Amino acid sequence: MCSNVKKSQVIRIGKSYRKEVNCISINGKPVQFVVELKYLGWHILSADRFKVSLHHMRVRFFQSFNALYAKISDFSEPVLQHRVNVYCKPYLLYGADVINWNNSDLSSITHAFNSALCKVYKVKFQLLDSIYDFTNQRNIVQDIALRRERYEHKLLSSNNLVIRNFLAVSWVRWTLTISQLIGLCFCMHVCVFFKNFFLSVVYICPSVCGFYRVSVILHTVGGLTKKAIAFLAGRPWKL
Repeated sequence: MCSNVKKSQVIRIGKSYRKEVNCISINGKPVQFVVELKYLGWHILSADRFKVSLHHMRVRFFQSFNALYAKISDFSEPVLQHRVNVYCKPYLLYGADVINWNNSDLSSITHAFNSALCKVYKVKFQLLDSIYDFTNQRNIVQDIALRRERYEHKLLSSNNLVIRNFLAVSWVRWTLTISQLIGLCFCMHVCVFFKNFFLSVVYICPSVCGFYRVSVILHTVGGLTKKAIAFLAGRPWKL
């Protein structure tokens, strides 16, 4: 089996993706290093993590929307909205259930879809929330979250044992992270409560309990709270 070097490309993903590396060759012919390649409809970028270019997704969305709007712009707004959801919106949601979205990506996708709806209803961005409510439609961020949730539940019921166990471990880690944050906030509130309580005792009854004894108690309470916080955060603590 021979590989076609002209159709082969190398893209680097990881923390050291910008560092120079040795050339990769097949049958004595070098393979081209690229910063962006197209694979399964995605434009994958060379970055410190797996990242997909959203520029091409927005371009395809606006191309389909402009072509659609030029032909049926005389239709009513609900009909236009339905056509946009059916024929144009899938370009923005392609692979949305497996992409690791960040706030910048979500803002970019939301702006593209909201721009189309503003042109359909001939309104400004501030009125889109009312349109979403009256038309009983979710915004695109909610659609992405729903698709991702459905995809994860589908993997949990998969026949593949490896995928099912891997996703189950991810769910456990996420649950532990939430519980650790809740426990951390609880311990911080307990620490503040005891500190204020003992300080008020020192202020009200300075002759009954000496400052040295109360400071020792405060140090003990603070140390126990630090140990509890360190335990919940998953790292050892040394006093």
